[in-house]
Amino acid sequence: APERGPPVDRARAAALRRLERRAATRFRDLSLLNQALCHRSYAHEAGPGGTANNEKLEFLGDAVLSLAISDELYATSGRRTEGELARIKSFVISEDALYHWALQLGLPDYLLIGRGAVLAAADEGHGCRAGGGAEALVRARRAAGYLLLT
Repeated sequence: APERGPPVDRARAAALRRLERRAATRFRDLSLLNQALCHRSYAHEAGPGGTANNEKLEFLGDAVLSLAISDELYATSGRRTEGELARIKSFVISEDALYHWALQLGLPDYLLIGRGAVLAAADEGHGCRAGGGAEALVRARRAAGYLLLT
């Protein structure tokens, strides 16, 4: 059986449905979306054997995003060189680009992040980055039957 994130109660389900509307997608299984939003710090604070986090989804999301962007660039590249395409792809799938896309979706409001990670980020003078959550969301969307971002 696939790993799943923390349980989805009624309030969390309503919040996830709002995120679905913002992302223009729908999940048959909200636990997959919830897992995509579960940072390892949150899962760790749940205790031993607590819950699955988004790291594997993030790993696969990175690959799916790279393939989707590469395919789109190839199809629309015209006379661009391989080097130009690589630079464009690198920019599009960069942490900063994913972070800004995540902000447009309001993703930080839905991330499950452990208290320790939030405090550590505050001590370092910056907020928790949502780029990894964006990659995990891409992977979760792919698992739900979608490939390209809308």
